[in-house]
This record gives sequence, C-alpha cells and structure tokens, in this order.
Amino acid sequence: MKIKFQAVGVLTEFLRKGKETIKGDGLTVQGVLDALVIKYGNPLADELYNDGELQKDLSIILNGRNILSLEDKFQTILKDGDELVMTPYIPGG
Repeated sequence: MKIKFQAVGVLTEFLRKGKETIKGDGLTVQGVLDALVIKYGNPLADELYNDGELQKDLSIILNGRNILSLEDKFQTILKDGDELVMTPYIPGG
C-alpha cells in the first residue's frame, strides 16, 4: 500500500518537495514517522521528537483529522491512499 505524507511549513530541510510516498503493509502513523527517520536519519528525528514525544509545535493530520483526536492516535492503522499532513501546531478555537 502507499501512504502520502506531506509536510507544510515544517521539515523543509529534509523533504525539499514537501512530499513523500511511503510504501509498506500494515503501516501505522508511527510506522510512517519511523520510515521517514530511517530514510533521513537522526537529524530528522531531532526535528520530530523531544524526549521521545512528538514536538509540541507539530500537528499530524490524517485525512483531515488530527491524529490526537483518533482513538489509536499514533498506532492508527493506515489504509492504501491515506494522506498524512504534518503542519506547525496552530492553536485556536
């Protein structure tokens, strides 16, 4: 299966086009992030994580929904064609 990953306003040093397609079976949101870290190395991990947690100033949106609002959050199982978008966190109401 193929998962589309897009970074908007973040990770531009790594994803110059702002997009990446991740291929694999049984992928989760965390699995996509892990695949990106494997591809781009520790500098990307440093941009994504702080003490093992996603940086507070980042949001991940799966098909239009913030993953933190999903029951399984980072362990949400993805389907072929799903789209993940990473953006800076923008608070508001």
